[in-house]
Amino acid sequence: MTNSAQTLFVNYYYGPGKYKTLVYAAGSPSPIRALDGNEDANDMAVGKFGHSTYVFDPDYFTGRIYAYKPTARKPRAVIPTDAKGINGIAFKPAGVL
Repeated sequence: MTNSAQTLFVNYYYGPGKYKTLVYAAGSPSPIRALDGNEDANDMAVGKFGHSTYVFDPDYFTGRIYAYKPTARKPRAVIPTDAKGINGIAFKPAGVL
């Protein structure tokens, strides 16, 4: 998942119950940081609330969606849902039908 700053977010499986979202700069083979969470994200989305851009990192196992600022390690917000096994999310910008 890339954003307007050309940052790539890759969710990586390390073993049973161990996941990490790594962040890469455009063209870099090595991550520049990792997000603090342990979300099993099958699909992420980038979108805006107001004037701020966020990376939405859904957790398959908990049904929560973690919202990260693109340059942050810790989530800005956690959105609880009653979803069972989130396999992906989509973000619809305001004004788009």
